[in-house]
Amino acid sequence: MIIRKGMRTISLWWLILAVVIWPILITVFLNVLSPFARHLAQSSKGIIQPTLFFSSILFVIVIFGILIRAGKLHVDDIGLSSSTLFDGIFYTVGTWIFLQGILVIASLFTESGIMLSDTFKSQNCPKTLGILGGQLFGNAFVEEVMFRGFLLPQIYLKLGGRSDTIEWSKLSAAIILSQLAFALIHIPNLERLTIPGGSSFIKLLTIFVMGVFFALFYVRTRNLFLCIGLHALINAPTPLFQSTLQPEMVTFSIAIALMVLSPKLLKTYAEG
Repeated sequence: MIIRKGMRTISLWWLILAVVIWPILITVFLNVLSPFARHLAQSSKGIIQPTLFFSSILFVIVIFGILIRAGKLHVDDIGLSSSTLFDGIFYTVGTWIFLQGILVIASLFTESGIMLSDTFKSQNCPKTLGILGGQLFGNAFVEEVMFRGFLLPQIYLKLGGRSDTIEWSKLSAAIILSQLAFALIHIPNLERLTIPGGSSFIKLLTIFVMGVFFALFYVRTRNLFLCIGLHALINAPTPLFQSTLQPEMVTFSIAIALMVLSPKLLKTYAEG
C-alpha cells in the first residue's frame, strides 16, 4: 500500500492551495516567462528545455515551499523513498534498452533496415538529451510527485482511508479526484499539447486516463521513481533507431507488463 505507517498529513487548506496555485503558475509562465525560457533553450543548444526551467519553479514553490516547508511533509510522505530509488533507475534504464531492442527487431522487417534515428544525430543530440532531462528532472518528476506521490495518498487519508489495509472504495475515489485535478491543471496549456484527438475534451480525457494509469501503477509497484522514469520515457521516448512503430506506445506496453509483473520484479515494495 502507498500509505506507510506514520505518514504525515497536510492541512486541507495547504492541499487546496497547492492544487489551485499550479494552473496559476502555468498561466504566468506561458504569458510572462516563456520568452526567457525559449532564449535559455536556444543559448544552451536545447540542453536546458523550457519544461525543465518551468518545472524547477513548480518544484521550488509548490513541492518544496508548500508541501515540505509549509505543510511539514517529509520526502517519504510524497513518495520519494530512497529505498525505491535503485529499482526505479534500474527498471527505467531497462525499459529504455528493451525499447531499443524492439525497434531494432521491427527495423529488420523493413526495406530500409536498421537506421539511426534523427533524434540522436549529432546536430539534434543536445536537444534530444535536453528533452529527456526536462522530463526526468522536470515535468514527469513534478507531476508524479504532486499528483501521485502527494495528492493521491493525502486525499485517501482525508476520506478516512486506513493505512494498514486498502479500502478500495476510498482509494478509488481518491484516484478519481486526484487524477481529475491532474487533468484540469492542464487547461491553461491545453492548446499547446500534442495529444491525439483534437478537441479539448478528448485531450482532457486522455490526460485523465493516463493519470489514472500512473496512479494504479504507483499503487501496484509502490515505486514513484519508476513512475517518473516511465512517464518521462512515454513523453520523450528518445528512440535510437528509426522504426514504423510508435516508441511511446511500445513504452506504454512495457509499462503495462511491468505493472502486471511487479510483485515478482519488485518484491520488497509490492508484496504485502
